[in-house]
Amino acid sequence: MRKVVFYSAKGRLLHGVLPSFANPLMRRAMAAGGKFCAGGLPDVVQNVYFCGMKRLFPLVILLSFLMLSCDRYAKYDAMFRPIDSLANERPDSALRLLEAMKPRIGDAPGRIKAYYGLMRTKYMLNAGARFTSDSAIRAVAGYYDRHGDDNQRMFSKLLLGCVNRSMGDNTEAMLNLEAAAASADTTADDCLYAVLGQVYAHLSQVYLDEYMPRNVIRASQLCYRYSMKAGDTLTALSGLDHISNAYIFMGQPDSALAVTLRSSRLFRESGYVEASAISQAKLIEIYLDRGDTANAARCMAVFDRD
Repeated sequence: MRKVVFYSAKGRLLHGVLPSFANPLMRRAMAAGGKFCAGGLPDVVQNVYFCGMKRLFPLVILLSFLMLSCDRYAKYDAMFRPIDSLANERPDSALRLLEAMKPRIGDAPGRIKAYYGLMRTKYMLNAGARFTSDSAIRAVAGYYDRHGDDNQRMFSKLLLGCVNRSMGDNTEAMLNLEAAAASADTTADDCLYAVLGQVYAHLSQVYLDEYMPRNVIRASQLCYRYSMKAGDTLTALSGLDHISNAYIFMGQPDSALAVTLRSSRLFRESGYVEASAISQAKLIEIYLDRGDTANAARCMAVFDRD
């Protein structure tokens, strides 16, 4: 079952705990078989992910990774490749295999050690590991600052920001995510737009968490632009939907309603029926606040049906 990403209007999740003021319809969806988790890598604000399977941990939306291609590192490529192919479906297993490789990495060149650290952080985030320090991924990001290309710097700083977010340090997360965005060269043919879209998705979440709604709107718009450029429709539409949360914080329910209606329609037209249905929870909340019980009931019927 695919993972569906969507955003809450007011509910804020901390490590998978839905607080009392969160939308009760979200609780109903969770009780019906879904799972709500904190979004540290694509919600810091909160970007709420609806996960259809327990094995999918939404702290990280799975991202494209850079593979080393230099011939003299081919033996290491051969070791990494099957693990990375397993990671999207079974991050726990991939992490165990990677840990088993660790003794063989001890005498590897610096770029191999850095790539190992990059992959290890990715798999730990995907597997839902709790971080108590960012020193390992910070060292990796430092290596790519000195020796990496724009894409490697962007991705390593994205992971560093996600680790910061998972540790509850939004200040560092914001700084590193902004640095990740600044690392991207959007004029280059090989720019990883999918990763850049993820950077802005997480950045918009941090901004909302820190009550910076205008920054949320700008970051979400950029998330939409670059994710669409990369063909990542789900993340793009999630970024679009997230803009409504900023309008809610700004006390502009009409704007929030217009954005949510559009994102819900586009989710459905793009085949993401679950995401479209979940967005109905936000619409119900907006309609009830306006005293529009007829439209609230209509959205409730769609939510229950889908």
